[in-house]
Amino acid sequence: MNFIDKRILFLLLILCEADVYLQSVRGCNNRLDEANRERNNANRLFDSQNNDRGGYNVGKVNYFEGESVPVSWTNQHGCAGEGTKDCEMNIQIMCDEMMRDGTTTATIPDNPNNCRNQNCELDVKYGMHENYEYYQECKATERNKGLFTANQNLKQDRARYTRQNPGGTRRGYECPEERDYAPYWRPSPWRDLALLTSNTKRCDEYKRESENIKPRWSCKLSNESWRYLGTKTIPLNEKGCIELEKELLKRQTEAVKKGRRGLGGNKNNVYVPNQDPNADTTVSALWTQPPEDKYQFGEPECVQAEATRENHLGLTGKDSQAAYNWKVPYLVPEGKTEVKCVLRMRYNITEDYDGWDGDTLTSKIVYSANSKKKKPNNQNDPAELNVWSKLGFSEKYGGGSGDYEKACTQNGRNSKERKENCREYYFINNPRVDPFGATFKQKNGEVKRLKFQLAMNTAQYSRTFQDRTHTFFIKKRPANIPEDKNIQLVTVAGKRGNIVQTFPGTEYFFFPQIAHVQVGNYLHFEWAGSNTNPNNNDGQGKQGTDRSNVVAMRGANYEISDKVRLDDIAGVQGNSYPAFVQDPKFYSLPKQNVYMSDPNNKYSGSKEAYACRTPDTVAEPLAGLSVEVLAELATGRRVTDRKIDYGNMEELDDAGTSFAIEPQEVKVIGCWGYMSTRNNNFSNRSQKGVICVDEGTFDSKDVGSGQTIFIEKGGQLKFGANTMKGTQQVTFQVIPGIDKGNVSDFYRIITKGELALRENVKAELSMYYEKRALRSPVVYYKAKKGDEWEEFTTEDTEFRVEEPTGKTMATVYVDKQGWYKIDDTIDTASVIGLVIAGTILGGVCLYMLYWKKFKDVHTFSDTKTDLV
Repeated sequence: MNFIDKRILFLLLILCEADVYLQSVRGCNNRLDEANRERNNANRLFDSQNNDRGGYNVGKVNYFEGESVPVSWTNQHGCAGEGTKDCEMNIQIMCDEMMRDGTTTATIPDNPNNCRNQNCELDVKYGMHENYEYYQECKATERNKGLFTANQNLKQDRARYTRQNPGGTRRGYECPEERDYAPYWRPSPWRDLALLTSNTKRCDEYKRESENIKPRWSCKLSNESWRYLGTKTIPLNEKGCIELEKELLKRQTEAVKKGRRGLGGNKNNVYVPNQDPNADTTVSALWTQPPEDKYQFGEPECVQAEATRENHLGLTGKDSQAAYNWKVPYLVPEGKTEVKCVLRMRYNITEDYDGWDGDTLTSKIVYSANSKKKKPNNQNDPAELNVWSKLGFSEKYGGGSGDYEKACTQNGRNSKERKENCREYYFINNPRVDPFGATFKQKNGEVKRLKFQLAMNTAQYSRTFQDRTHTFFIKKRPANIPEDKNIQLVTVAGKRGNIVQTFPGTEYFFFPQIAHVQVGNYLHFEWAGSNTNPNNNDGQGKQGTDRSNVVAMRGANYEISDKVRLDDIAGVQGNSYPAFVQDPKFYSLPKQNVYMSDPNNKYSGSKEAYACRTPDTVAEPLAGLSVEVLAELATGRRVTDRKIDYGNMEELDDAGTSFAIEPQEVKVIGCWGYMSTRNNNFSNRSQKGVICVDEGTFDSKDVGSGQTIFIEKGGQLKFGANTMKGTQQVTFQVIPGIDKGNVSDFYRIITKGELALRENVKAELSMYYEKRALRSPVVYYKAKKGDEWEEFTTEDTEFRVEEPTGKTMATVYVDKQGWYKIDDTIDTASVIGLVIAGTILGGVCLYMLYWKKFKDVHTFSDTKTDLV
């Protein structure tokens, strides 16, 4: 049998319908600029397997080298929870100057004659991700026959045909086999950025097998060889490649004898890359690696996937979507300003059987579980996948009575034998299972079973889903921003409409919802809108348009309790009014509270009366940004000319669809709430966010059922598996403290509300500190910035010297959000011991001095006597 006989790597073997949608960065789900809720063409660029309603219209959001970009998504059937045995979220990138979004929703042609100048790669009318040659090689390459195809009748044994795509439907220039399986065994244009997995024990192997690290080999044909390939397939191994070259040379010799070039015609729709009659006529098939990557991505990150619930396309059990913080790589070549790329996410889960061989990437389900029939009927011919024994059946195929296998497999679905003698517990399309295991005799004497039909499709019951972005640019890092300074993206997710109209997208919100930035670092505001939303979608402003802006929130309109406000945030999130960006020129703002007489208030009419309105205020500049920048964020317009006509800006109708501004340095410490003034009606009442600027470094992650580790320069915070009650966003901050007379940095755990740990479970906080002589380290804690430090007592606090750095570290077990530090106190016992030791040592020294003096005197007297 001709197949890859080493381990078959399945990262993308899944067992239920499980849509995935990129929210921020924005996924396209094959959309372009449609003015309807459904996408026009599910086959435009790639096979998503998602429903027609997903995706955002085309819009550019570009990123800078080294920028922190929050990638968020929703996935329908959960991950890393109790309902999934295994799951992976595979984030990949492809960069190529030829990629484009196109101007039509039609699929790019496969026949060059249907493209401008007979060159589809250069016809900008059509969107294109993978290129033309890549797909032609896919069509001509034999499929991996070691894969599980269940009982699907694959039209041909080529990489274009898979269990999910048995008919070989074309989506753009994507190769179906590469889409469905990873790590792929042939060269792929996609490179790994991150794998979020429910089983991190596979991470080391995943990194080794990534094409970023391990080059792929393939049988590469010369241009002339394609003229003689005909119906032959390109093999998957070196031996087959050598044999193919011999065959192609033989065919060339025969063709030359007949006075022609090539086989004649274009059998099997195989292309000829170069039609130039003067082109090189060398025929060769070379087992080789592709040229070295133009863009280097390095080892991908592999981390624990956060837990998300099943049958849900919303939040993860907390107040934020599932997210991964992508650090944009440095890719822009010398002399260039940008690189064009596309991001994709692939999603898989395994539920009903163990798809993996333990903690490896090797699949347990391979070709031996396929149907025995060469051309199976998916209604009648079962796959050999054993689903019956795990349900307690000893008979093959679920049995029942009589000749079980014959009754189940050699008769039609509605045959008498199948109805009476088969319980249908096998892998087949829409099995009608008998869970009672008993027959019932009808009045007419007919014997029947009570059966229930399962909605199962063996082509889809195990599926790979994906979403991709529109094309974007990775831009060269600005020369004025040092590489040790972080750039944090703040963007807009969602689109115009209420929750029903936007589904499976969302209504507007800023992302990240709370952005933590170190003072002296940079904020990058950029978002994309649209003019082609459905006209009847709810929202403010001109029908069909997306618009957003950023304006600092106003403080409380009236006096409120400190309990309802977030700590240390300027502006109240519950408000619907922005603060003033600057003082108005033609009137003065009220500078004091306005009080209302309240007959039920004993202080009515006095200064302590009920305050119905607080003073209007000019907002403290958000993050220390200039008034000009704040005005640009508010209007979406360049404001260097103060006399500019802004047009109709009440609801931002005359603002641009998208907004981008160069990264801005944040210079002032504090937290600011902000909002979009347009998207604040009954459909989108809360497009709001928070920016917090502080000292030190930050790392924010969603902590769920899996193990999560925060690693910062000065320490580490670790949550073990199953330590959280649900899923909670946690931010770990480390603030330099040694230069302030403290022996350690300051460590801060930030959550909204209390840290949601399970009962009797704690997180591990490891802190570096400076060991000082005659002093003992002590851990201190405070809940809020203004509180007094209190000694923090915890069991099993471990102080140790870390090898090989030689640094001293303390590991404590914590269950509270707030501030931590290590300081030291006088070690009394050591001091007393030192005093005692010093006293003894002093006595010994005095005695030795006395003894030495006495000895010297005695020796001199003896010498004098002898001389006399």
